[in-house]
Amino acid sequence: MFFIFRIVFNSLLAMVISFMLISCQPQTKKQQVTDLDGKHYTIPDNTGRWIIINYWASWCHACYEEAPLLNDMYSKYQTQLVILGVNYDMVSPQEIKPLAQKMKINFPILDKDPANKLEIGHVAGLPLTIIINPKGKIVAKMV
Repeated sequence: MFFIFRIVFNSLLAMVISFMLISCQPQTKKQQVTDLDGKHYTIPDNTGRWIIINYWASWCHACYEEAPLLNDMYSKYQTQLVILGVNYDMVSPQEIKPLAQKMKINFPILDKDPANKLEIGHVAGLPLTIIINPKGKIVAKMV
């Protein structure tokens, strides 16, 4: 199963790089989101980085398998990408950190679901990974 997720994430990385090369969409309105440590992120990113938003939950087996791959991307590509997690357990922000630690998530976790603010739409399945180009346009949603 891990092998399948490795293939999916290698494909994801290839897609992100492809989108980096062809992105020419008009810039959207800037939105700000905050992680559990109080750090603010502006979308679109002021430094021109791509943004990956990953929805996860503690009961989602596939989320456990995906977390190490996202951690790997986060550690290797921090200068090119922003990776932000969103917990979908519907718990308070204080309860999210222990869940993230249990799943060994190393990338920042947002304190609130940004779906409405960023016009992500309905989260129909988990894990859900959303790719936002440097101009703030959602270019991919992958369940």
